[in-house]
Amino acid sequence: MDRRRYEAEFPNDIWQSDIMHGPLVKGTGKRRKAYLIAILDDHSRFITHGEFFFSEKLESWLQVFRQALLTRGLPA
Repeated sequence: MDRRRYEAEFPNDIWQSDIMHGPLVKGTGKRRKAYLIAILDDHSRFITHGEFFFSEKLESWLQVFRQALLTRGLPA
């Protein structure tokens, strides 16, 4: 198997995102699964923005992406 490693040359060159299944938390009167959605800088592994949601749908991801853009600017 051919495995190649890659890392962006400079900070803010490339971002990547990931979703992690989180704990069960009480929301709207019942226990619900939480999801951590995060955007990371590929070079530094700095989390540009991360937030917990009760859904891993596109709308949740877009909210995290917009906040990352507002706080860190547009990646190269």
